[in-house]
Amino acid sequence: MLTLIDTAVRLSELAGLKAGDVDFENGYLRVMGKGSKERYIPFGQKVAKALLKYELKHCPQPLANDYFWLTQDGRPLTAERIEKIVGHYGAKAGLNRCYPHKLRHTSSVIYLRNGGDPFSLQKKLGHSSLQMTRHYSNLADSDVRAQH
Repeated sequence: MLTLIDTAVRLSELAGLKAGDVDFENGYLRVMGKGSKERYIPFGQKVAKALLKYELKHCPQPLANDYFWLTQDGRPLTAERIEKIVGHYGAKAGLNRCYPHKLRHTSSVIYLRNGGDPFSLQKKLGHSSLQMTRHYSNLADSDVRAQH
């Protein structure tokens, strides 16, 4: 969940993450986005620490695959299973509806609220045009009045 909220990565991109796609040295995830477009998404210190802890202490031995997220028996964690996990912990936290795309949405709005620009967000989200990114900007417009 921390990776989803910090990076705004798509569910399919998170599920498809391979072990070699996590660059701890430079703080980037290499993901394959829509249309098989590769992009690099930065992650913060908290995520780096959590990912490293997972990899070193909690990650099971893979069963003939190189996926990063694995089930306890070493099989790749599917997008459907990740969605269920997010929903479970969201409900446990008292959230009505919590799902991966909502975390992507939330991450984008927080990014804009903290001074991120729409062009950087567009690149981070993997949008081919600003049209889709503008949707997140509109959500953050309510903050303009408060900030003024």
